Amino acid sequence: MNRIAWTHFSPSRLDPEDSSRLATLKRRIVQHLAWHQGAELPGSLVQRAVNEAESLAILTPHPALFLPVLAEEKLLNLRSWYRHQNEVLDKTQGFQSFAA
Repeated sequence: MNRIAWTHFSPSRLDPEDSSRLATLKRRIVQHLAWHQGAELPGSLVQRAVNEAESLAILTPHPALFLPVLAEEKLLNLRSWYRHQNEVLDKTQGFQSFAA
């Protein structure tokens, strides 16, 4: 018989020094990812992806350890989504010009 186990997740309590280090790490990650993405992704979307990664990382016992990996994963998903959205937009604009 399968049982579902529920785990209580709550944000880890960071002391001010750790919180400051995490904020610095987050800024560096955003800068690094935004620089490497160049013109492919808007900076606001990169920032949002890192914010989401931080929200998940804070739920772990070691947020600074998980933040870079989660941010990279979020960015990979974001890049795929953004490309798909641009393809849909291009097709939609093609249909509009054909109908006109």
